Amino acid sequence: MKWKISSQECLSDLSKEIKSSFSVEDKLRALSNFFTGKIVFSTILNIEDQLISHFILSNEISIKIFTLDTGRLFEETYKVWKDTNKFYEYSISAYYPNQDKLEDFLSKNGPNSFYDNVKNRIKCCFLRKVEPLKRALQGNFVWVTGLRAEHSVERKKLNDLEWDSKYHLIKYHPVGLNDVDMIPISAKNGDNVVDKSYHMKWYTGPSLFSLLENVVIQRKTYLEASIYTVQYVIRSSNKYDTSRGYAGKIISGIYKVGDEIIIYPYENHTFIKKIEKCGLRVEEGFYPQSIVMYLEDEIDVSRGNLIVKKDDDLPIFSQEFEMIIFWMSNKPLKMGNQYLFQIHCFQVTVRIKNIFYRIDVNTLKKENTPDHAVLNDLVKVKVKTSVPVPHDPYKKIKENGSCILIDETSYSTVAACMIQ
Repeated sequence: MKWKISSQECLSDLSKEIKSSFSVEDKLRALSNFFTGKIVFSTILNIEDQLISHFILSNEISIKIFTLDTGRLFEETYKVWKDTNKFYEYSISAYYPNQDKLEDFLSKNGPNSFYDNVKNRIKCCFLRKVEPLKRALQGNFVWVTGLRAEHSVERKKLNDLEWDSKYHLIKYHPVGLNDVDMIPISAKNGDNVVDKSYHMKWYTGPSLFSLLENVVIQRKTYLEASIYTVQYVIRSSNKYDTSRGYAGKIISGIYKVGDEIIIYPYENHTFIKKIEKCGLRVEEGFYPQSIVMYLEDEIDVSRGNLIVKKDDDLPIFSQEFEMIIFWMSNKPLKMGNQYLFQIHCFQVTVRIKNIFYRIDVNTLKKENTPDHAVLNDLVKVKVKTSVPVPHDPYKKIKENGSCILIDETSYSTVAACMIQ
């Protein structure tokens, strides 16, 4: 889908289009697809901008990255710039001040005239920053920045998507940190690390460990597609009651009484008769609740079966797929080896067809076509299972894209996996 930018009116439509993209990298990829070749990211090589650069470069998202070299950057900034180019094997574009105009200004006013008065400060800023920025943004539709609401009082109400009337384009601020805790610590003396410090009586907040132990981690809410895995079949103790309940966890989506569902792998169709949660009847259940589901028809349903709603997007059913695996066994992983593959309660045999590359955890660089993997190795492999396995990419739905490999002899877990 291609977009034409003419005014702020497109913002609401754009927000709706990318609302299903949960992660920052997914939103960046969606924007790059909408505005192919017309989206740029400006970096000043600080922490926030380095994070955004990592999202773009590690996921190979088609967004041009540039920086403004004012001629007065710190030596440390140039080092970060150089190291970033080397690490990601990418060349960050640079925009410089107009040489003739800058020389004329410096000849008349001197190199540090911006300290003298406001007029010189504004002129210097225009020559070194504003004019090069105009050239960098010219012809683009979207400008990605590292701005955050915490940077200043004026940015408290900063939206992630906004219209920039000055440059006539959309600005996207992906680093939306709206709740930041500041803790003064001393690593040498241990102040405010484990316990509150007596040397900083002015600080009234928690220690670092206390904050980490109590922080609430926001989880992704998967409501777009319905996935329910059966973990246990509940039979009534009453011999005259033949109804069965199917206990499990909702991996994604919303289930309501009366919904038409499909049970995999048999593809049987039926309807939800009732839903129980914590022993009480409810009208609906949703991610990440654990519920008991009762069906209208008596259908053979067992542990490991998958229940999805008829009209929702289905998971992928295939025997061959690729995974990133973390090897946790002293026995090496080799092509052709066979293991037990388990995702949720579903367990089948799997064979390693190919090992594509090993990832160096220190540099994140890929070592192509290794013949094996050893303890603590991170490798990308292709596998084939004995029967089709329902799954989703880990980046799409984490709970339906994470799995383990089990040794058939010792029955110990040998690998943690992320399906690609």
